Amino acid sequence: MSNFNRLVVSVLVASFMCTTEAAAATYNVITFGAKPDATMDATQPFLHAWVSACTSVQQSKIYVPKGRYLLKEVVFRGPCRNQIKVQIDGTLVAPSEYRDIGNSGYWILFIHVNRISIVSGTLDANGAGFWACRKSGKNCPVGARVRNLRIVAPYLSPNTDGIHVQSSTGVTITSSSIKTGDDCISIGPGTRNLWMEKIQCGPGHGVSIGSLGRDFNEAGVENVSLTHSVFSGSNNGLWVKTWARPSNGFKVDNPIIIDQNYCLDNQGCPSQGSGIKISSVSYENIQGTSATEMAMVFDCIPTNPCTDITLRDIKISSVNSRTKPKSYCKNIGGKTSGVILPDNCL
Repeated sequence: MSNFNRLVVSVLVASFMCTTEAAAATYNVITFGAKPDATMDATQPFLHAWVSACTSVQQSKIYVPKGRYLLKEVVFRGPCRNQIKVQIDGTLVAPSEYRDIGNSGYWILFIHVNRISIVSGTLDANGAGFWACRKSGKNCPVGARVRNLRIVAPYLSPNTDGIHVQSSTGVTITSSSIKTGDDCISIGPGTRNLWMEKIQCGPGHGVSIGSLGRDFNEAGVENVSLTHSVFSGSNNGLWVKTWARPSNGFKVDNPIIIDQNYCLDNQGCPSQGSGIKISSVSYENIQGTSATEMAMVFDCIPTNPCTDITLRDIKISSVNSRTKPKSYCKNIGGKTSGVILPDNCL
């Protein structure tokens, strides 16, 4: 055989080997026994696919085809020998009995894993049973923890709140980055003892309490804390909004705002005064810049004014060096201490 022929054969063999290796780098969970009908526990097939991908010496992909896959509490452990991509075209479904995973502190956990990407897919936590328990008034689990989360949505996408907390007690949200077209974190009625720390927010509409008061008998919000957080490129910073009648509407870029004349899109605005009482709110150690001239707005109503509002060490300048930021107060009572910029109106 000539050298040329030997070269051609060698190239063909090498090409065949590369193709075979590339195909072997994809691990389909169905091949490991998973059933896409959410009736059979797929936890072990998923773990077997993970072990194969994690121990492979080449880049690997775990593939989850279309369908619904029942997963109980599961831990995918590293370290792995290569980069792993998890491609989910289907839906991962939690057990219908929430107590099956409620005591473990997690559902799906990746630990000691670097260079992993999780693409597409849907997670169905099967929360109907939990909410049925919640509405029954029985002693349901409290104290959900959200940490090390990165949420990204297009800047102009409507109604894309990063995290929404409502009718919940003892929730903590820490060390998370949120970039959305709506509120980074929205806090709805019935929220108590919420702790937020080390939040990177923006773009988005800031951290928002409300809107409150849309329904006559809805629960209130109490003991909400936010600390060691940064707002960058957000329309608002810390935002409290309540439905009111009448309303002139608003569109603001204010770092600090309480608005008791809230009315979504100025449509169907009620005519009564707000039934929500805003009191005992503290703004402390806040510094940054405002994209608008009005850096602080406290727009409360005479029939239910804002009381016991505290400002301490507030330093907000304008992004435009030629513009001096301002503050606006209406029907508000409170106190200030330390340096307050812009000049406070309390």
